[in-house]
Amino acid sequence: MQIVIEIILCAIIVAGAFLGVKKGFITIMAKPVKVIASIVLAFIICEGVATNVVVPLIEAPITNYITDFLYANCSGLTAENIEKELPTILKISASAFNIDVKELAIDSEGSVLNSVISELTMPVIEIMAVAIAFVISYVVLRILLWVAFGLINLFFKGGLFGLLNKSLGFVLGTVLSFAAAWAVAVLMEFIFHIPAVSASEVIADFEGGFFYTFFNTYSPIELLLSF
Repeated sequence: MQIVIEIILCAIIVAGAFLGVKKGFITIMAKPVKVIASIVLAFIICEGVATNVVVPLIEAPITNYITDFLYANCSGLTAENIEKELPTILKISASAFNIDVKELAIDSEGSVLNSVISELTMPVIEIMAVAIAFVISYVVLRILLWVAFGLINLFFKGGLFGLLNKSLGFVLGTVLSFAAAWAVAVLMEFIFHIPAVSASEVIADFEGGFFYTFFNTYSPIELLLSF
């Protein structure tokens, strides 16, 4: 069993190094960078996209839809029942923009329903617009980054830059596979200490080879207990 585990751990490290050379540094890094960069940039620009692009497109239809729905289903809104009868999405938008719906109803000069439509429709539109803008921005950014990384990868395909790309890929692949092997060894050690498992004769006689012992010397539990 000791030999088998050592082979598994070595195979993980060798496979990671091989894939690092085969795929290259840029290809390995592209996926996480594209996801993280797309999310971060989408968060940064979604408000501007919402204000300048999405709101003008959805303001009229959403306003008309909310108005028709409220007149059909909430025509009897008063200061006493507004907190109970108001649709949830309008309550959420009011809360997000620090609008007290009961105070809004009390302060309404005419119809409570008209005040609700006037004050709460735009917050709903803005929330929806930001959500839509984020999704659109994320998708567009993912496409743009996919194209950008594709062009960069072509540039680093051969020659000196290609060698650099593969060398860095080897280093990164080795580091990542080393971390994966470490995680596997730590997980095995945890499993081996489960009472039902540790009672087995095979596990009781297991000491661990070089890699297994090395990884578990620096396991999270060992590091915590060392203080």
